[in-house]
Amino acid sequence: DSVKSWFRMHSDSVASWWQFLIAVAEHLFGIENTPSELASADQNLRFIVLEPAIGCMWTLARSASGNVPVTLQQIEGLIRVCEIAPTSDMRVKAVGVLGNIARRQPGHIEENKRIGQYLLESVITTPLMMSSNPTQALTYAAIEPIIEALDLFYDIYSDMEFDYDEPVFVQCGFLAKIRQLYQPAHKLSKRIDRRKNKGLRDRTDLAVQNLHAFIGYKASERKAK
Repeated sequence: DSVKSWFRMHSDSVASWWQFLIAVAEHLFGIENTPSELASADQNLRFIVLEPAIGCMWTLARSASGNVPVTLQQIEGLIRVCEIAPTSDMRVKAVGVLGNIARRQPGHIEENKRIGQYLLESVITTPLMMSSNPTQALTYAAIEPIIEALDLFYDIYSDMEFDYDEPVFVQCGFLAKIRQLYQPAHKLSKRIDRRKNKGLRDRTDLAVQNLHAFIGYKASERKAK
């Protein structure tokens, strides 16, 4: 579309904006600034500044179709943001950045593998399996990153022709892993009270329907070739 075309035409600016946002994030929570070692007020202020920076990264990565000059070290930093994010909203944004970066091709197979494994195992599978235990029910806010990651996962691995599909999705056994997620995801969806959060219930229902379709599609994709 016109927006993505504009970003493609201004790739040099995209690279500069990305490096600036990365510099902000690294200054706030770089190696020398471990959250647990910061005073509470200082840590809260840093998160207040970090969240819109991550939101801008998400917008930039999405508008540029993931074509930003990201390094593996920066990907690890974004994963760290997902892990330390104090709110579901910030985690959704960080997941969104990672998911869009993972779509880059050709030539970014290792980055795709790292992100794909993280999204599938840590953002999707772990909380979904925990939610199967009635004593560990997820809050509605905690469900949001799961839905975001699922939707991105479908897009990332939507075509066997993508250069990372065979070495990552196939060779890492992603299909077998996502097959195990359908029942937990379906149960999670049914636990969401539509009267309390209709939007989340509708998005989760759709994500579960798409998960079922995606499993069937990926199972037959190579057979049809």
